[in-house]
Order: sequence, then structure tokens, then C-alpha cells
Amino acid sequence: MVEPQYGVRYERSVRIPMPDGITLAADFFYPDAPGQFPLVFDYYPYRKSDSDWRAFTLHRYFAERGFVAARLDVRGSGDSEGTALDEYCPQEQVDGVAAIEWMARQPWCTGNVGMFGASYGGFNSLQVAMQRPPALKAIVPMMFTDRRYTDDCHYKGGALQMLYDVTPGPHPRRSRAGSTTEQSGPHGWSCPASCPPPSPFHLLTWRRHRPMGTQTAGRIG
Repeated sequence: MVEPQYGVRYERSVRIPMPDGITLAADFFYPDAPGQFPLVFDYYPYRKSDSDWRAFTLHRYFAERGFVAARLDVRGSGDSEGTALDEYCPQEQVDGVAAIEWMARQPWCTGNVGMFGASYGGFNSLQVAMQRPPALKAIVPMMFTDRRYTDDCHYKGGALQMLYDVTPGPHPRRSRAGSTTEQSGPHGWSCPASCPPPSPFHLLTWRRHRPMGTQTAGRIG
């Protein structure tokens, strides 16, 4: 096991520009020392700013051992601008490539970038890597699948798992960008009070997917 070698410097909600003019938000954990370091990051829609720096134990672990570590909010979620159109949509992949290129050019980075993540972050690691951004050297996806039609947690063989996905409460992808005040919500989530959710209700999209889009009745067993 590698022992810690550095203190950690933390920077919250750094704005990363996208080609279409919006910005994504990332929290950075740097080794507190001069020089250049490789970067590792994960990429989620789960509102990084709902947790403070103490929750990011893995990112602090990396920074203590000579890596810059970052958590990036997906477009339309958390502190990132824009609208989230669906899960794992092509725009997320384009944004991931642009974010990698921007981070690799920063003066504190060696130009070598890695991605990691579990579940949603694992899917994003794999799909962004498929775009072959030159600076991306390695990925560590966990608890993911490359066969979403049969093995995704949301639907099996194209059929939405209703118990899993149709739940009350604030949408975890809801954007905080531009919001100035918050109010408490169920399950300990905090919800922006001053801006409406920019993301569409994904159930309306999934409802049109086959076989559910054509099935009006059915029987199990």
C-alpha cells in the first residue's frame, strides 16, 4: 500500500467550458505541491455539491498519492449548466471528451487522464473511452455492463422495471446551476427553490421503448 505523500488542496465547482458555450462543474482535489500530476476523474449526474469535501475519500486518497482527482457533474445536473436529455445520451459522451481535453491542457496536468466510476460512472467511463480521446490513457469501470438492453438496472430486455424507477421525491439529476436558495426535500436531498428542473421526466421516454411502447396488457407466469 502506498503511503500518503502530499497534503490536499480542494477547489469546488471549477467551470469547464463546452464547445456549445455552456459550462460543466467539477470539484478538484490537488496534491498540495508544485509540479504536474496525472488526473483521474469520475463523471456522474448525482449532484456532487450535495456532499462536502469529507465525503470524497477516494479523491482525497488519490491526491495524497500524487494524482489530481476530480468529480464532474453531468450536463443539466448538479452545478453544471444545460439540460440532461436522457441517461447516457451522446451529448454526455461529447461533453466527457471536451472535459478531458480541457483538463489535460491545464498547467498542473501531465496530459495523462484516467476515468473511474461505479454504475453510472462505469457506463460513462466505457462510453467516453469509445470516443478515443487522446489524453485518456486508462479506465476503471465498476458495476457496469456493456449490454444495456439485457443487463441494465432500469430495464431487462427493453421492459422498464417499474418498482425500481417509478418513485416519488426530487430527481437526483436536477440541476442547481443558477440557483441561489435551497429547500429541504425527502430522503435528505436539498432541492433548488429558485429554478425549475430542466430535465424531462425520463419515464415518458422509456414508455415509448419496445416492448412497452406497444404493449397494452400482459401477464407474467
